[in-house]
Amino acid sequence: MRDKVEIALLHLRRLVELKGEKIGVMEMRNHASWYLKGVKGNGQTTEALNEAEIEPEIRDVLQNSQQERMEQSIEIQEA
Repeated sequence: MRDKVEIALLHLRRLVELKGEKIGVMEMRNHASWYLKGVKGNGQTTEALNEAEIEPEIRDVLQNSQQERMEQSIEIQEA
């Protein structure tokens, strides 16, 4: 999951640099669900990404999602 998030954040940054924040964010909303494909329980994350309007919102959603997955993984390993 971490690799996917890192690549998605790089993709986001490059889109914003190339096309500006408004268009870059709109395009990333389409791509972001692809990065999360196959990740269990990604529905809420995808929903939050589709509501994001600025780059920091997308960044926060992706990073929070990554953190939650890591915490869940640790809980499973400890059980």
